[in-house]
Amino acid sequence: MEITNNQILLLGLPESGKTSFLAAFYHFIDSDVEDKPLSQARYSKNTTYLNYIVSKWLNCELIGRTAESTGASTKEVILHLVDNQKKIQFDLNMPDMAGESFVRQYTDRTWEQEYKVQAENSEGSILFINPSKVRAHVLIDEIAGVLQAFGDEPEDLAEQVDFNAEKSPSQVMLVDILAGHAETLFGKLQKIAIVISAWDEQMASHKSPAKWLEKNMPLLNQYLITNPELFQFKVFGISAQGGSISEAESVLSLRKVPEPAERIIVQEEDKTHKNICAPIEWIINEW
Repeated sequence: MEITNNQILLLGLPESGKTSFLAAFYHFIDSDVEDKPLSQARYSKNTTYLNYIVSKWLNCELIGRTAESTGASTKEVILHLVDNQKKIQFDLNMPDMAGESFVRQYTDRTWEQEYKVQAENSEGSILFINPSKVRAHVLIDEIAGVLQAFGDEPEDLAEQVDFNAEKSPSQVMLVDILAGHAETLFGKLQKIAIVISAWDEQMASHKSPAKWLEKNMPLLNQYLITNPELFQFKVFGISAQGGSISEAESVLSLRKVPEPAERIIVQEEDKTHKNICAPIEWIINEW
């Protein structure tokens, strides 16, 4: 059987849900879930790290950020997979990179050399956004209200506040990061699966993940829509845990689920299911 090598980047600011997704995904492909689209062909050399994050996920424990749990900004993760429908075997490299590294891409205008190579060789990306960690943007009419309250002109207000790049709105950072990728890849079309993490907390108030993005991150949404020659994207809502792990009652309930993979919640448009492979499937279907 021919084996192909492919790479998907996991993008996201700190605590955006990248590692939790990776843990749930690894358990899913290695479990006895029926009709799963992807399976593990053989064990990865990164099994120690993967088993560590899966054990945390299974016990509904907070998974430490990548830099804290590994001592490095990036953890290489290469999975040996089989597409159960197409009967195709392939190696998938999904490096788990600390969110702080993406912040530095924005604040310091620098990329790690290893990451630059990974980006140039990538076949797609998954961009993670955790609604509870989003630093909100400020609208023009809100600024006008502040100016009126203080009786200041715009230039006067600017002199009173020191700019801190790390405190920029999350969507400004993400647009800049994606623009950097587009420049580095010389305009190559990028397939990006947008994952809204902890989706269980958003389902009741939003009809779809795409509607959430449109309402809460309009700059990012408009940037993607208006650059179809650079980005092909689809929005997913995913709860890797299926509920809150900060509340004792919720944790007890989640731990009682016989097959942990059944805790997973995935929403595509108005369809809800358990297949956490969906963002990866969407990307690899065009390979």
